[in-house]
Amino acid sequence: MAKSFSALLQKAKKTAEFWGYTAILEFNEELSECMAKQHISRSDLAARVGTSPPYITKVLRGTENLTVMTMAKLAHGVGKVLRLHLAAAGTRTYWVDTPNGDELDVVDWNEQRRVSASVSAKAGQNDDTESNWRRVA
Repeated sequence: MAKSFSALLQKAKKTAEFWGYTAILEFNEELSECMAKQHISRSDLAARVGTSPPYITKVLRGTENLTVMTMAKLAHGVGKVLRLHLAAAGTRTYWVDTPNGDELDVVDWNEQRRVSASVSAKAGQNDDTESNWRRVA
């Protein structure tokens, strides 16, 4: 009997490989977005991090098993920092970056819009400040 996709997905989510490839995929998506927003080509990024354009292509295709150090270098190449987080299984994580390292006092996670709006208001007109909510897991 064939297993349903849902059953296969639930089984996969119990493996380290699933979460490892998910992390690489999410990192690659964010890296690509940063490159596009800043008009950074693969060649430009390669020069910034001291590697070859074909390697950057392999990274962006998701065919490289990235180390944390490589991810940090690539993030630095687009003017960002890499942050990692361990979350309890079965939970969702929301990231919010505040400008200038400002504190964010969150009392109720159900008020995401209010909190996100207050962070965005502090950010002003600076396009380099990313203060959007992002569902991670």
